[in-house]
Amino acid sequence: MQDIIIKGVMKKFVPELDGLRGFGMLVLLTAHFPIYLVEYNWVLINGFFIMSGFLISRILLDEKNKKGTIAEKFKVYWFRRMLRIFPPYYLYLAVVSILFLFFSFPRDYSDYIVKLLTFTFNLGTEFTNKSEIATLTVHLWSLSVEEQFYLVLPLIIFAVSLRSLKYIILFFILFSPAFRYLLGEYQLKHLGAVRGITIYWHTLSYLDAFFMGVGINVFNMTQWKLKKWHLVLAVCLFIAAGLINSRTGMGEFEWSYYIINLGYVLGETMNYQHVWSYSIINIFFCILIALLAANSGDNKSRLHRFFRFKPLAFLGSVSYSVYVYHLAILVLFRKLITPQVMYGSNMSKFLFFLLYLGVMYLIGYLSFRFFESRFLKMKPKYLQVPSIEHPVKINKKKIK
Repeated sequence: MQDIIIKGVMKKFVPELDGLRGFGMLVLLTAHFPIYLVEYNWVLINGFFIMSGFLISRILLDEKNKKGTIAEKFKVYWFRRMLRIFPPYYLYLAVVSILFLFFSFPRDYSDYIVKLLTFTFNLGTEFTNKSEIATLTVHLWSLSVEEQFYLVLPLIIFAVSLRSLKYIILFFILFSPAFRYLLGEYQLKHLGAVRGITIYWHTLSYLDAFFMGVGINVFNMTQWKLKKWHLVLAVCLFIAAGLINSRTGMGEFEWSYYIINLGYVLGETMNYQHVWSYSIINIFFCILIALLAANSGDNKSRLHRFFRFKPLAFLGSVSYSVYVYHLAILVLFRKLITPQVMYGSNMSKFLFFLLYLGVMYLIGYLSFRFFESRFLKMKPKYLQVPSIEHPVKINKKKIK
């Protein structure tokens, strides 16, 4: 009966998730742009990972119910992932490689090229103040984490029963906080300090996020009749924990600084933030995504209408390309725009940010329309991705 229920929700498209992606990208671009309005963009990574676990597991659970060997199912799945993920990613690396060959920028690019090509950039990578590679590729660590998860998840889902998968999900939800704690204690013992950024980049730190996304499907959270007050409670927990963390972990508390980071500082380990903060963030996004999926299309809900807002959904539909390219475009803008504009008055910075935002999403659309879609059209009919993935209209056809 469980398989039938899960299969029944497999093909339901959730347009609100495009809006959630679009909102997340707006926050991320604002944080990376030097206007210093937000510094809590890093918490969105957990949300994107939960969303990935949710969407990918839907596809895999649907494939699990079909005939065929594990090898055949994995081949179909991985071919689809390659056509979606690889083209923009390797195009970006090709551009960075050209910059390195002709202008020797970034100077340390050759030290990291193997990791970038193999999606292992997040493992064992350390930057110094002189590292130029971070200027163009620091954001690619999260894509390495996702690809590593994409490689393992189908093997788990295809190989085990649904009952066993439930225990695996619960195991990893408990495993990741324990791993973050133990890694921090190991660093403290052998390095004399906890390196929060190392924990932040490690794949095993996010298995709880990914498997919470999987759990939304496997435990049928969309059937739990979640209410808005559940989300409000999760928001209150998130805000209260950040406020307590900020007041007790920092020297002198400042409201202005709290508003910028909400009490969650990237790479910080005060009050064991590297252990519990990820879990609280995961709970919030898990409830949000389950609520959006369960009541998708609800016209009475302001929350659902907000995330279905067409401009926001459009931003989400091209968010992957925007994410891959955005640092290079920002570097280019900094070279072309005078420092007086870049670091001038708040109004000049805001106008420059709007220009940057417009250019970024134009590039994202053009990339999808004229480059990425060509690869997606290569999929044979029997490899077409189910319509649950986020479509963009091209020639009156829906393609992810």
